[in-house]
Order: sequence, then C-alpha cells, then structure tokens
Amino acid sequence: MASSLRLSGVSSVNPLIPAPPPRDDEAVWAFFGKDTTYSRNRSLGGAAFANIGAGPEYLADPPYGRFEGNDVASLLTGVNITHTGFSFAAVFRSVAGGSGAVYRMIGSYTNDGIGSTVYMQMTSTGLLQLNGTSVGGGTDTQASIQTSFPANNNWRFVCGHLGDQGNITVYDLTDDVVSTDGGSGNDCATNYPATYLAIGQGVAGVPRTMDLPFAAIWTAAKPLEIFQQTRATVRAVLALDGITGF
Repeated sequence: MASSLRLSGVSSVNPLIPAPPPRDDEAVWAFFGKDTTYSRNRSLGGAAFANIGAGPEYLADPPYGRFEGNDVASLLTGVNITHTGFSFAAVFRSVAGGSGAVYRMIGSYTNDGIGSTVYMQMTSTGLLQLNGTSVGGGTDTQASIQTSFPANNNWRFVCGHLGDQGNITVYDLTDDVVSTDGGSGNDCATNYPATYLAIGQGVAGVPRTMDLPFAAIWTAAKPLEIFQQTRATVRAVLALDGITGF
C-alpha cells in the first residue's frame, strides 16, 4: 500500500498518511522525480504538463525535479490566467545561484508577450514573495516575508493565495511566518487567456537552480487550513523516500 500512496498522494488507506485536503478547485497536484510518469499532474481532470525547452531533470533517490530556473528547463501547466484567485503550494530548496538569484517555484509564463506577473518566488536573500497583477495589467499587488533562506539546501514548504479584490497572503510553514497584503481593490489575475502558469520558471539573467519534489495549484483562494492539511499529507508521502525536515 505504501507504494500506491507514494505515487498518488491522494489516498488515506494507510493510517500513517494523513488524508489530503478536499479537491475542490484543484488544478495541479504533482510529485516530481524518477521519470515523466511519476511526475505527471495527478489532479483529477487536470491538464498534462508540457516541457518548456528540455524541461526539468528528474532524479530518483530521493525523487525530485531539478529545475534550472529558466525558460528552457521548466514545465508548462494547463492552468491559464482567467481566474480572480489562485492558491499555490510547493516543497522547495535552492541548489545554486549567486547574489540576486530568484527562485520562482510557480509563475506565469510570459512568452506570449502579455506580461502578466503572477508568481510565488524566493530571492537569494530569503525574501518569499507572492505577486498578482490587477485587471488589465494595472499595479501589482504583492505580499512578502523574510525567511531563513535555505542556504544549506534544507527543504521548506511555502504556500499562499491570491484572492479577489487584490488580497494576498503568503506563508513559509517551515519557518512558521506569514505576510498579508490588503490589496489594491482589483482582482489579482484575470483576462489573460493566452498566459499559462509554469512550474520552476526562473527570472532571466541570473543563474539559479532549485529542486521541487512537490507542487500544487488551486484556481481559488484557499485558507490556511488547506495548506496545513496539504503539508501534513505531503510530509508523510515524501518521508517514505527520505525527504524530510519541512
């Protein structure tokens, strides 16, 4: 049964694996590593991933995806920017990157030239940021928190939501810190049907590499309880393969 749980991340048959959160609004639920079959989108009805360039490298022991943090080594999701709210979650660690590096776990893929800026990222100084663009490409709304950056390659669980009316909250549950921005009074992201969210997409110009064993996306703002439940499930699943500490 443990093998089944590790692959799906959605069963609670094994009492050692806490039940995952309800699947309402879930668009991406993925464990990365091993190969493309293991690393597929496991969300019910969720779109398959597509490589941007060569895509990430999949490692097996322990399993995680290594993302070089640029437009030729990431994954495109089928989630487009047509919603007034999103929620993101990821297990993450930095691997390489100098001063000024930005590790973008989830963000809008802007190759279409629209320039929507919806993302969750961490800077080289440990600043965790969640950003949303208001309707029509207006003023960005962003929440940021200072974390103890994992310079020694420690895993961490980061998450947050972009709500309607510009409300944004971002969490580093590993450090147990939170930041909220009241917003600009506009929806965070909508009316960008040709722009899709990507996983592991970095910011051009600065070398940076990150590892992601898990990521999730919901197309609505989710409360802290959903992130806590997600973390409990994911911690138990990844512990089966020796990924712990987040």
